[in-house]
Amino acid sequence: MNKLGIILWLAGIAYIRCGEEPKPPTVKPTKPAPPPKCDGGWKKFGDKCYKKTSLAPAIECEAGWTAAQHDQMCYKGSSDLRNFIEAKDYCVKEGGTMACASTPVENAFLFNYMAEQKYLAVWIGGSLDMKDKWSWLDDSEWGMAAWVDGKAPDTKTSRCLQLHGKSASIKPNWRRYWTGENCENAKTAVVCKKKPNKVTPADLDRKLHAGKK
Repeated sequence: MNKLGIILWLAGIAYIRCGEEPKPPTVKPTKPAPPPKCDGGWKKFGDKCYKKTSLAPAIECEAGWTAAQHDQMCYKGSSDLRNFIEAKDYCVKEGGTMACASTPVENAFLFNYMAEQKYLAVWIGGSLDMKDKWSWLDDSEWGMAAWVDGKAPDTKTSRCLQLHGKSASIKPNWRRYWTGENCENAKTAVVCKKKPNKVTPADLDRKLHAGKK
């Protein structure tokens, strides 16, 4: 143990006082805060609980219609066999129009919808206009194509667009491809789309709390 000598001057006489080195004050260790309880849909991250609300708007469609988040529209298919004109009229009577595949996202959605409904092929809203250019009924830009064999069909007889699903059997490479068909003679199913009854905007808030109820 270290010793400490302290000189004291009392009445002109020097005295030496010996003693122990003073000890530092005792500091009690602080206890860490208990981890938060993250229940009720909250997730723990570090010492806090987080809950992320959905960014996707809530889409309300009529019974029998499927809501799609990619374009906030409602979709419905019919397996009844119709030619292109009949299919177009059917969609109009249902309050909508024929579905279109102007983007890769829309294209993938329609093929997945076909697989769910077990459709082998469907009409969608693509056809040749008076100038022999392919266009969509909803006036969206013709931005992509997925033709069988990689090329557009003969414009003389194949002027309306069909999607072929996984089980199309005439040619193996017809799976998930487009074909041009005769608008009047060919008959198949159709997929329609229309606006939803209601779209509730997404809640952009991020909720945070310290685990206390």
